[in-house]
Amino acid sequence: MSLHKLKYFIAVAEHQSFSRAAAALNVAQSALSRHIAELEERIGAPLLERSAHGVHMTPVGRVFFDETRDALAQVDNAFGQARLAAAGSLGSLTIGVNELAVRHPTVILGLAEFVKRHPAVLLRATMMTSMEQFRALRNRQIDAGFVIERPAAMSELDHLPIGRDDFMLALPGDHPLARRPSISVTDIMDEPFVAVSAERHWLSQSKLLAHCHASGFTPRPVIQVDSERLQIALVREKMGLGLVNASVRFTLPPDVLLRPVRELRVGLDLDLVWTGQNGGGLVGAFRDLVAQHIASAQ
Repeated sequence: MSLHKLKYFIAVAEHQSFSRAAAALNVAQSALSRHIAELEERIGAPLLERSAHGVHMTPVGRVFFDETRDALAQVDNAFGQARLAAAGSLGSLTIGVNELAVRHPTVILGLAEFVKRHPAVLLRATMMTSMEQFRALRNRQIDAGFVIERPAAMSELDHLPIGRDDFMLALPGDHPLARRPSISVTDIMDEPFVAVSAERHWLSQSKLLAHCHASGFTPRPVIQVDSERLQIALVREKMGLGLVNASVRFTLPPDVLLRPVRELRVGLDLDLVWTGQNGGGLVGAFRDLVAQHIASAQ
C-alpha cells in the first residue's frame, strides 16, 4: 500500500474537509476522494462520513487514524535514523582486529576517538586472525578489519595502509647476545626458539620462515605456542629466543629485550580493509578517522 494514501487519509481526517486537505497537499480533490475510496474498499468499511458540518471519522476510521499516524511516525523515524547511519552518526559497526593490530597506537587511537565522536554508534571490536577476518568480511559478519598481508588477489577489498611491523629477536635481558646492538643469523643457529604456531598464524609465520630459509637459517623450536603473548612469557622464563614483531615493545616486560637480526629484513604489512561496496556510512567515517591519525603521526 502506498504511503501517499495513508497520508491523504490523515490529512482529510485532520482538516475534516476534502477541499482543505486537497489544498494543503496540493492535489486535486477528485484524486484525494479516489484514494480514500480505494482505502475503504481494501479495508471493507467506511473510514469517513460526510455531513453538512464537514467530514468526520467513523469508529473504524478512528482506529485506522490512530494506527496509521503511529505507523507514519515510525516510517519517518526510520528514514531519519537511516540518514544518520549513512552520515556515520548512528547504528552499529563491527571491526575485526588481530593480535598485532591491538598493539598499534593508530588502531587504538582510532577506536577510542570513534567512540568519542559517535556516541550513538555501538562499536564492536572482535579479535580474529587475518584469515578469519577475510572469511567474516565475505560473510558480512564484520564491517571492516585490521589484517596483515592482504592478498592482492582479493580485489573486492579496498584498503588503507596502516604500517609495517618488522620482525626482531626477543631474548632475556641477561642473555649473552643481549649486549650486542644487532644479531647475525650465525649467532643464533644453535639457539633454542619459542615458536608461534604456523597452523593458526599462517600468514605471518610463512612469510617469516621463508625469509629465514633464504638466509640459510632455520629456527629450532623447543616449544610451539598459539600467541605472541605466551611466546614472550616463555622467552622471559629463558626457554628459548623468539622472533616477534617490533610492536611488542609497547607491552614488553623490562627484562626482555629486542634486537634486530641483520639478515632478516622482513616485516608484516598492516592494513584496514573493507569490501568496496561497503565503503560509505559508518565504515567510511571510521576509515577517515584512522587516516587522520596516520597523517598526524607522520
